[in-house]
Amino acid sequence: MLELCTLASGSSGNAVLVFNTTTSLLIDAGISAKRICDGLSGLGLSPTGLDGICITHSHSDHISGLRVLLKRTSTPVYATEGTARVLTEQIPAVEGRLHTIHPREPFSIGGLTVRAFSTPHDAPGSVGYTVCDGERKCSVVTDLGFVTEEVRQGVYGSQLALVEAN
Repeated sequence: MLELCTLASGSSGNAVLVFNTTTSLLIDAGISAKRICDGLSGLGLSPTGLDGICITHSHSDHISGLRVLLKRTSTPVYATEGTARVLTEQIPAVEGRLHTIHPREPFSIGGLTVRAFSTPHDAPGSVGYTVCDGERKCSVVTDLGFVTEEVRQGVYGSQLALVEAN
């Protein structure tokens, strides 16, 4: 069963865990690594058990905990080209584990299929994500000022959609 747990959402920081019995995926790391680790621990997980970290965009309320979190885990990080450029400038430790993704092109993390879709926001390469386990689909969209056709198509068919709006 695909599950979603919000560790934090809002201008003070964003972090969402999407997981099933075999795969754990963190979407954004915009709170302290301690808060992320505490949230994971409350779910019976640890940062070393994360299979991937997907970043929606490069604003601090989405990446502020990433630098320290990367010291505690060897988890790969996924981001669009625009976001990846900013990450490599601000967080040198991301090099070597950063995977550049492209909107609308699916990729796999463990037993989950992930697809990014572009979102209207003032950060380069801003995206939302859909995550599918073959049976269920959920979507995570942050900083959404309005719904574009691409966002509508991205979340279409989701059994659960987490939408954080300004």
